[in-house]
Amino acid sequence: MYGIDWRFGKTVILTTLSGKGQVVIPKEVRERLGLEPGERFTVVEKGNAVVLVPLSRFAELRGRLRGADTSAYRDRSDAS
Repeated sequence: MYGIDWRFGKTVILTTLSGKGQVVIPKEVRERLGLEPGERFTVVEKGNAVVLVPLSRFAELRGRLRGADTSAYRDRSDAS
């Protein structure tokens, strides 16, 4: 299902979380971002959102988030 998120001017594609905790990334998104089968992701919980960052691109972000508010993020000591 498609829709327009007028706040960001982007196309929104709905997907469903399976009973196994799997989410399908739509083909057009995979192609546009150059995602390949077997690619690994870093999962970032940000407020009420889940952000998937391809592991190959995660290193590119290093240092770009300097100064970001990290008060809402958990550290490793309280991870379950």
